Amino acid sequence: KAQPGFQAYTVAIGDGEVLSLSVWDSQADAEAGSKVVATWVAEHMTELEVTSVRYAEIMFSTTLGVTTAAGATA
Repeated sequence: KAQPGFQAYTVAIGDGEVLSLSVWDSQADAEAGSKVVATWVAEHMTELEVTSVRYAEIMFSTTLGVTTAAGATA
């Protein structure tokens, strides 16, 4: 939460996998935040293995109040 550009964080667990989703002001903020999180996870959650990190733009979110998709309405 203390990282610049942080907006939100969600964790979902299913089928033996953990999915974490974080929302940032920019991709640069997300990349910097990912480095901090990876260090924390390596030190505190050694039983977890990070299999991939992906970056994408949010097109629609009722939670975050984001609507960037053409023609989308809430």
